[in-house]
This record gives sequence, C-alpha cells and structure tokens, in this order.
Amino acid sequence: MRSIVQRISAPEEWVTRVSVPPRFLTVLLSTLVGLLSGAGAVLFRYLVRTLHSFFFSQGAFLFSPSFHLAVVVYPAIGGLLVGLLVYFFLDGESGHGVAAVMESVALYGGRFPPLKAFLRVLGSVLTLGSGGSAGPEDPSVQIGAAFGSGIGQLMHLRDDYVRTLVAAGSAAGIASAFHAPIAGVFFALEIVLGELSTASFGAVVIAAVTSTAITQAFEGSSPEFFVAAYSFTSYWEFLFYLGLGFLAAIVSVLYIQTITLVGDYWHHIMLPVWLKPALGGLVVGGIGFLMPMVMGVGYDSINVVLQGHAPWAVFFLLLIVVVKIFTTATTLGSGGIGGMFAPSLFLGAMLGGAYGMALQHFFPSVTSSPVAYAMVGMAAVLAGSVHSPITAMILLFEMTRDYRIILPLMFATVLSTLISQHIFEYSVYTLALFREGIHLERSTAVDVTQGVKVWEVMTEEVDSVSPQRTLQELMTFFENTWHHGAPVVDDEGKLVGIVTRKDLLQAIRAGTSDQLTVNDIASKQLITVCSEDAVWVALKRMSEYDIGRLPVVECHDRDHLVGMIRRGDVVKAYRLAISRRREREDMVEEMRLASLADMKLLRMEVKENTPAAHQYIKSLALPPNCLLAVVHRGGKRLMVHGDLELLPGDKVVAIVSSEKRIEQALRKLFVIEKEV
Repeated sequence: MRSIVQRISAPEEWVTRVSVPPRFLTVLLSTLVGLLSGAGAVLFRYLVRTLHSFFFSQGAFLFSPSFHLAVVVYPAIGGLLVGLLVYFFLDGESGHGVAAVMESVALYGGRFPPLKAFLRVLGSVLTLGSGGSAGPEDPSVQIGAAFGSGIGQLMHLRDDYVRTLVAAGSAAGIASAFHAPIAGVFFALEIVLGELSTASFGAVVIAAVTSTAITQAFEGSSPEFFVAAYSFTSYWEFLFYLGLGFLAAIVSVLYIQTITLVGDYWHHIMLPVWLKPALGGLVVGGIGFLMPMVMGVGYDSINVVLQGHAPWAVFFLLLIVVVKIFTTATTLGSGGIGGMFAPSLFLGAMLGGAYGMALQHFFPSVTSSPVAYAMVGMAAVLAGSVHSPITAMILLFEMTRDYRIILPLMFATVLSTLISQHIFEYSVYTLALFREGIHLERSTAVDVTQGVKVWEVMTEEVDSVSPQRTLQELMTFFENTWHHGAPVVDDEGKLVGIVTRKDLLQAIRAGTSDQLTVNDIASKQLITVCSEDAVWVALKRMSEYDIGRLPVVECHDRDHLVGMIRRGDVVKAYRLAISRRREREDMVEEMRLASLADMKLLRMEVKENTPAAHQYIKSLALPPNCLLAVVHRGGKRLMVHGDLELLPGDKVVAIVSSEKRIEQALRKLFVIEKEV
C-alpha cells in the first residue's frame, strides 16, 4: 500500500503508472481531443444540413401548394422537439453553451457531465435545422469541451490537466466551426481560460490544428466567406472606421441586452417549459415569412453582402440588423439552443454594409467599397459582443483570408471593444454567468464563494419591526435583541425599509422621538441582495456601502424578505466553499487511487441500523483485499485508523478488489451507495 501512496503523491500519477512522459501524454491527448472534436463538428454540421434540407426541401410537399406556410411552421416544430428534449432529458434547463464551459473551467476544474453537453448539441441540430436564428459555434465548442472533459475525467487526471483538455476541445470546436485554427487557439486562451497561458498553449494549438485538418479532409479548405475586390482608398477613411467602431459598440450592447430582456420575458411567461421553444419558433417563423434572411445561421446573406451583390437599400439593411437581434433573442430566450457568435457576425456584416453604402453615396471619392466596411463591421460587432478583440480580428482574417483591410480592422475592433465595455461591463457570455451569481475576472484567481449562494448561508430567522412601532418600543427591541439594525416589514409581509440604532439616536437627539414612529425614521433606500445571488455579490455591496448586513429578498419578489446576511455569514460561506472544493479534490484523488491500484472504489454510508454503527474500525470484520481509505463526517475528512469510531451519517470510501464476495461481505456492515 505504501508504494501506491507514494505514486499518488507524484504530480503525474496516471503517467507514472503507464510510463508515459507528461509532455508526450499532453500531445497524445490533445491530438485525440482534436480528432474527436473535428469529427464531431463535421457530423454536427451534416445533421444540421440534412435536417434543414428535409424541412425546407424534401419536407416542403407537406404544405404544397402553399409552401410558404412551411417557413412559419417548421421552426415551431423544431422548437417543440427541443422543448421536449430539454424537459425530459436536461431537467428543464437548456444551458448557456460557451458560458457554461467558462464556468466549469473557472470553478470546477473543467469537470461537467459530457452527456448533457451532447444532448444540448442535439438540441442545436433541431434548432438550427428547423430555421431557428442562432449560430453553430456554441455546439461545436460544447462538442470539443465535452470530449476534453470526458477524457480527463475518464483517466482521473488532475484539474489542471482537465482544464487544459477542455480548452483544447474548445479551440478545436471554433477551429472546425469556422475553418480558423489560429482564432480557435485565441478563443480558448482569451475567452475559455481567460488568460494567455503558455502552459496550455501547446495542447490548444495541437487540438485546433488537428480539428481543422479533419474538417478540411471532409469539407475542403475553401474559406467560409468570399470577398469581392476592393481597395483602401484614402487614409481619411480611418475617421469613417472610427465611426463604424462606435456604431458596432452600440449594436453589440443592444444585442447583449436584448437577449437578456427577451430571455427574462420568456422566463416569466406561464407556459410549460417544453412549449415555449415551439411558440418562440412560431414567432421566428412568422418574421421569417416576411424576412427569410434573418432565419438560420445567415452565412448565405453575409456572403451576398461581402460579394457586393446585396439587393437591399441602406434602411432595409439597418432594419435587418434590428430584426435579427430580436429573432436571435427570441430563439434563445424561448429555449432554443444555439450560439451567439455567428449572429454577431451577421449583424456586423449588415451594419457595415449599410454604413459603407451610405458613405459611398455621400463621399464617393474617398471611401472604399461597402464590402470593406462589411468585413470590418463583422469583426467589430463580434469583438464588442464577446469582449475579445484578438479573437475577432484573427477570426475574420482566417474566414476571409484577406489581409488588405487589417489596419482599419484592428482600429475599429479595439475601439468597439473599449466603447462597449465602457457602456456595459459584461459580454454576451459573462452576462449569462453574472446573472447566475458568477463573476469571472480575467485571472487565475477566482473567488471561491462564487459557487455558494446567499440562501445557503443566510440567517433565516430574522427579527423585524413593524413600521407602526413607536420609537420607545424600538429602543426596547434593540436592548432586548442586541441588534444594531432591523428590517421594517409591514402587515402584508413586505419589506418597506431598514432601521438602525443610529437612526434612533438621531431622532432622540432631535427631540422628536415622542411624535415619530419607525416608519418615519427608517431608511427607504434599500440595499438588498437576492437569495439566488452568489455570496461575493453580497460581500461586494457590503464593502461598497460600508454596511455589515444586508436584507435577503426573493429574486422574483423584491419586496419579500427571506433572511439576512451578515459578515459572519460570509465567513461561513468561505468555509463552505473551501470544504466543497476539498471534497471535490478528495473525490478525484479517491478515483485516482482506485485506478492506480487496479481495484475499484465503493462509496458506503454508516446508518443507525447497520452493524458498523458505533464500532471501532479495528473491531470490524472486514474481508480480505479491502481497505477503508477515507471517512467523511460533517464536511470533514477524517484520517482512517483502528481507534476511529464510526458514527451514523459517516460516508466511507473503500478500495476493494473486484471479487463479488468482498462486496457482499461489506453489505453486511454498511449501506453501499455506489461504485466509483
């Protein structure tokens, strides 16, 4: 057993067991992730094309001779199928795609259930294939990330290895989705990992290149977009690109906030979860009947603009921008599954095309073709939406393979990012996480309390006061409870204010305490926190306003008080978060231990009526080839020794051989929960 423990303490345990050098293992696994991700992305696009062809070509006969009705109905059919998938197999949650991958990398060591990710990809096939307004990159990233996380978990690798493989899979997904391996690398480092890490660079590059090679082998090496000839006419155009960067930032912020507002609207509609995507698809289909270019991914429409063949006038292009924002928000907000990356490229192409056409009309001698502005607009809106200018610049360069516009492209892209960040702090991805109580900083250090909700640590039993109480009664209340403040709750149970000892003392000094009630001196400018917020949100507000406590309210009813959170509760949250992280690390270590010993792990529980309860380990009749490795009690990990008494509620992890008789013997002592 000692040799096993020594090998566990080594940094590359699995590598040591199979005698594979760590660097070679990184190359091997990242290549495997790239191969699987590329093949998965190719299959995903094939399924989308096949389903789209069935709906809008082979399936058109269902509505013959009124084929135009199919445009309205098919997105609803696809939405219904997505809704049923989400309801029955995804616990009613369609997920956040790239945002969920970012969360898992930052908070959970890159570990998440790969099966759910693949089910979401299936939902994307149904959404995009039926004409839903979304992009293919989120599913492609989820495919790669799921393969990376799944392989890392299957081999019981450390968190840093798993994170690297998830980042490699994400890079492979973007590389395959857009035929852009370099952009995939920077996407993984800039967005998924949140840092340009040299430690992960090699694995990410290998996966992106491998995935692109697989994609090109099946789909060819042609660029995604074909750009008509144009030229850079005058350096005065930099002023025009300055204006385009500003407009792109405005569109980016409008895009981000519309997705949020429309999503909130659909969330509060009192309909079954499985029905909402169908209704959203019906809305998108109805709009698509009038403006079919806003349905689906929209690459065909982008190519029309980039080739200079757009038959639309300036105002119609701007109308397309507004409608595309709404249809994308409707598709995703109602429960459809897809990406937010490609729609931002569509918005940028239409915005830039309209802007270039207007400039060419008023300043024909000093402006380039509208094609140039459409290209720059694509990168600028993308950068403003995801707050990643490097990824946007390189992605557009790889997708068009056109270097002529690089200077104005860099100028407008960075400008759009800076302005959009100034107007609105969050990107289209980080806003989704922020609304879940998670705030990801661009660094390796992430506050551990982001995984703890306020409701988990708040004080539920709250002493409140009525607004009709006299100040003498309030004084007695403070003397009896030793509180420094209390929420003010009316007869209907609504939170109407908060009153403190300081408020009471000021009223007494003013000599008006006899005529006043609590309602007169209580502060009505309430600073509250939602019960579903992460604890760091409460801590941040306490720090900003220099207060030691916050009322906790229901998220859907801000007047309903459910508890109080104090600085002491924040300390409790840190303890809980650290305990959870240690518990997860312990679980990974236990799985690794069983893998190294060529045995299996059994998770068991001590219950009051089991023979092991109240027994010392040395007195247990344990079968041979069985080792009790860990005992968990009340969130703590106890060292296993003969004089340790097992108590009801203890969780015990045993390393055993695969012989059936050993498990049968343990069942006589414990309740076996599961095999790991």
